[in-house]
Amino acid sequence: MPLETNTVVQQDLAKTIAQEKEVYVCRTDQGQVTSVSDLETFVELVEQDTGTGVRPVARRVETGLCRKGRRSSRSRSGSTRSSA
Repeated sequence: MPLETNTVVQQDLAKTIAQEKEVYVCRTDQGQVTSVSDLETFVELVEQDTGTGVRPVARRVETGLCRKGRRSSRSRSGSTRSSA
């Protein structure tokens, strides 16, 4: 699915959130579906207007993974955070 973004500006700060979703289908050589994985990625960026440009204030990336297979197992996985 395409990347979706949204930006909100308040005073001298701008917060942008981007989200992307990918679906992966695993098949046998005969074409039988063995599992489906749904991966969502969220990126958050906060920037501040300095008067002469913008500077990053904070960054955060979170991912969510859901796997469905023969056993219908599901999992969610972590987040990565960093500050500028």
